[in-house]
Amino acid sequence: MRHLLVISFALLMVVALTSSAVLAKVTFSAGPEIGLNFATQAGDDPNWDQDKKGRTGFLFGGVFNIAFAEYIALQPEVRISMKGARWEASQGGQFYELTDKFTYLEIPVFVRGSIPTGTLFTPDLFLGPILGIEMSAKEDLKSNVYQPFSNQTLKTKSIDIGLGFGAGARFTLGPGDAFLNFMYNLGLTNINDNPNYPYNIKNRALNIIGGYAFRFGKR
Repeated sequence: MRHLLVISFALLMVVALTSSAVLAKVTFSAGPEIGLNFATQAGDDPNWDQDKKGRTGFLFGGVFNIAFAEYIALQPEVRISMKGARWEASQGGQFYELTDKFTYLEIPVFVRGSIPTGTLFTPDLFLGPILGIEMSAKEDLKSNVYQPFSNQTLKTKSIDIGLGFGAGARFTLGPGDAFLNFMYNLGLTNINDNPNYPYNIKNRALNIIGGYAFRFGKR
């Protein structure tokens, strides 16, 4: 039900903000983005957090911005995002390192609220749902205690619904805006699909994203 409400909210925003009366006044911008994912995973297994570390990965894609006024915009994006988690420990010459590697095609739809400053610098706030379509889910184990393996396929669900929120800033530069955003991706879906492991697993990620969006259209 929570996932349905998030998706319904996004659809209502698209319908409300893209009516013909509003579209006559909008400004558009689009461009590439690239960044880092500082990812981890939350689980309710009692031993889940033991030896757990984060996993750093890349994200890259494109952003399309529909500004309805100076202070409000709709910002859909399409990007490839690398997530997962890592566990490691060593003692007395023995060690292990277990890495879960996920790659998603993500489609966020953010509502962007801006604070006009009258300068070339504009602070932004973001909130919206994120649809994740799993492209790959693999696991590696390096160890001198257990039998190592590489790229073992994980039993996980193909769809991940999350909530994204954060803040950033734009800097007017030439025909567009350079931007730098700090976002948090809160996974709402239990992605575990292994019947032999009866615990919830949810994605988490801190994103640092930069890019450039070219402006076109007039209010």
